[in-house]
Amino acid sequence: MENECALEGFNANLAIDFGAFGIIANSIAPGTVRMGMTRDLLNDLVVADHFTSRVPAGRVGEVKDIASAIALLADEDAGFCKGTKTRLDGGYALGSYTGSWSQ
Repeated sequence: MENECALEGFNANLAIDFGAFGIIANSIAPGTVRMGMTRDLLNDLVVADHFTSRVPAGRVGEVKDIASAIALLADEDAGFCKGTKTRLDGGYALGSYTGSWSQ
């Protein structure tokens, strides 16, 4: 959590210091994403259920989910968006799940 706060502060400072020069500074906070280094892990049905049961979206993220958000935030039409943190975790951070790993 401390690293997350440090990154948010760094992102905010970049936006403040360089926003007037047209530089866009935003951050993405992805949750569990199916990709090369997680694919084998997520093929285990118990592990996959652990992650999918903890997010309102009911699934893990895909690379295209993250790429689409990055493209949106990097677009010049999003130039008024400065210093934001976009959570891409399917709602995991909302804390909607109250069970445990052993269930």
